[in-house]
Amino acid sequence: MDSTFWLNLGISGAVVFVVNLFLRHLKQEQCDRRVERQAFVDIIANHIDHEREAIEKLADAIHALETMLGECARSPAETRGLRR
Repeated sequence: MDSTFWLNLGISGAVVFVVNLFLRHLKQEQCDRRVERQAFVDIIANHIDHEREAIEKLADAIHALETMLGECARSPAETRGLRR
C-alpha cells in the first residue's frame, strides 16, 4: 500500500466527517424551527383563550347592565302605580 491509498483514505474520511457535521447542523436547525413554530402556536392559542374569556366577561357585564336597567325602568313605573 502506497501513500496515495492512505491519502485518498484520509480525504474520504475528512469528506465523510464534514458531511456528517453538515447533516447534524441541518437536523439541529430543523429542531430549532419546530420549537419556534410550537412557541408561536402556543402564543396564538393563549391569545385566543384570553380573547374568549374577555368576550365572555363582557357578555356577562352587558347582561347584568341590561338587567339593572330593566329593573330601574320598572321601578318608577311600579312606584307611580302604587301612588295612584
